[in-house]
Amino acid sequence: MALHRRRQFQIVSELNGKAVDINGGRRDAGTELIMWGRKNDKSPNQLWYTEGDGTIRSALNDFALEAGAQGQQFRMTPWRGDPRQQWIIQGNKIVNRILQIECMDIERAENKDGAHLIAWKYNGGKNQHWRIEYV
Repeated sequence: MALHRRRQFQIVSELNGKAVDINGGRRDAGTELIMWGRKNDKSPNQLWYTEGDGTIRSALNDFALEAGAQGQQFRMTPWRGDPRQQWIIQGNKIVNRILQIECMDIERAENKDGAHLIAWKYNGGKNQHWRIEYV
């Protein structure tokens, strides 16, 4: 599958400078999102774009970010328009467009490669703040 042609970016943590990454670069539905050191080769498993409605999609496979109830890990799934897939950029946060009290969070503010990304209530921690860096 070719990379999507929309303007692409990395989602970079303000906590540790690592990028949101699709685990192992796998294209399978249900693959988890993790934090990983930034890759300089513009690897599609670390590249994202937004749709017209602002929702974030993967440049690897056009899948959407999805997280179930609070505390569940983010994963990639085919777009269905489900409220749990409607994650948007809002300032330096990634929030659910429908349930705006929930944001993307690095679980337990872990600093290591492979740290899990979960949906969590916003509390202002650096593990919930992001930079969008266009490539």
